[in-house]
Amino acid sequence: MLFTVFDSRKPRKSDLFRIHHHAELELGYIIEGEGTYHLENEQYEVHAGDLFLIRTNEQHCVPTIRSPELVSFNIHIEPYFLWNVCADFIENCYLRMLIHPELPIRHCFHDKANHMEVLRELMSDPEINRFRIRRNLVDLLTVLLHENTLPEGAGETDFISPKVDDIQNAICYIQEHLTEALSLNDLAHAANMSRSHLSTHFKLITGISPYEYLIIQRIELAVTLLRETNLSVTETAQNCGFTNLANFNKAFKRITGMTPREYRQCKK
Repeated sequence: MLFTVFDSRKPRKSDLFRIHHHAELELGYIIEGEGTYHLENEQYEVHAGDLFLIRTNEQHCVPTIRSPELVSFNIHIEPYFLWNVCADFIENCYLRMLIHPELPIRHCFHDKANHMEVLRELMSDPEINRFRIRRNLVDLLTVLLHENTLPEGAGETDFISPKVDDIQNAICYIQEHLTEALSLNDLAHAANMSRSHLSTHFKLITGISPYEYLIIQRIELAVTLLRETNLSVTETAQNCGFTNLANFNKAFKRITGMTPREYRQCKK
């Protein structure tokens, strides 16, 4: 999938929140309620109508809700969508801002309700509306990026890897074999490139290493299993491709801010 969407409805209960990060770009739109949004080292006051842009691997959560609940609409966008769909319409120097944390960027936007409501309506039937969804996502990202100011000299480093399709093959291979033992050799073979070239171009395109992408995806699967099944923590780890429980616990806490048991307990 080039993008996934979901609605989130959180009641005013502090232990429901987790600091987490993921391998995709995220657009988070506040539909109802108010509270506080934590993004890396910044805190933002949020209200209905606010839109947040969250880059690859940036830690975020909503630690405080002041209304009875906070309702949001979220879109996760794969890097492939940026480089193979958006690149025809948005300059690469702007697209780089969505991947690389060394470039300054605005995260919070207002008055984007019309854009997001159109997308919400289209997302109700993504198969029929897929071309309109793509066009509207590109339009919205264009608006958000051009509200940022490019740092001096950014256009001089306007380089994007020509290996987008090959890296997407590696990403698809990870997703299709997520719970299996995977090596860098496996991914390099799927991408039809050497291990060193895979590592270099993977980070250029996604902002993170192949290994970090794999671990994040496995932990996101673990979060789903802990929330929706009665599997033990050990069984969850095994079902997500981890052969060592200590490594699973360490990775889970690093990415979500909680241990697996803490996460399951707060979801009861």
